[in-house]
Amino acid sequence: MKWEAFRTATQNLDLIDATTLAQFAREDRGLYNQVSLWTRQGKIRRLTNGRYILNPVDYGKTISNEALSSRLVLDSYVSLQTALAHYRLIPDISHGLVVTAVTRRKTRIFTSPVGKFIYHHIRTTAFCGFTTVTDPHAKPYRLATREKSLLDALYFWPEKLRPSLDFLEEGLRLQQVETLSMRELRAWKGKFTPTMDQWIETIIEFKKENTR
Repeated sequence: MKWEAFRTATQNLDLIDATTLAQFAREDRGLYNQVSLWTRQGKIRRLTNGRYILNPVDYGKTISNEALSSRLVLDSYVSLQTALAHYRLIPDISHGLVVTAVTRRKTRIFTSPVGKFIYHHIRTTAFCGFTTVTDPHAKPYRLATREKSLLDALYFWPEKLRPSLDFLEEGLRLQQVETLSMRELRAWKGKFTPTMDQWIETIIEFKKENTR
């Protein structure tokens, strides 16, 4: 298969997956060798085993990493630091190069030429609190609410933390807390752990102190 024919056939796809490649391979047995060559040449970027995108530098970016994360793991939603930065609740230091998400599947990390995708496993009863939004390229993806993204971030923090106002201010650098709903926060009590219930009350106290 010639490169131009492959590019034309895939230019409107968010993700070139194994199913797509298998369809092309039915007509061209040498396709997989060509895919390896195009990857080495930088024409396409390998994200994970059997999944690629056209090089966004050469052919234009048609999907954000946030929306791309939902294609890599269908059963997921963007949350934690990525969602917090989206809502401007914390400073954005990754600029979309690292996407944090939550899934009912196993915890996993994908490192690719276009960014790093981190998925945290959560039990089914807590797999909620998100909505569907669109990225700047009109591609839909699931995004946690302000309140859920904050609770997810604290729940999955790599170190065990005791609920404290200081951590919210200095560790997480929480800002624009006036946009958080105390009603929504309280609705999550009893759905995580007793420690998370304490965090909810701490967040509410932090909001009260910073919105007087």
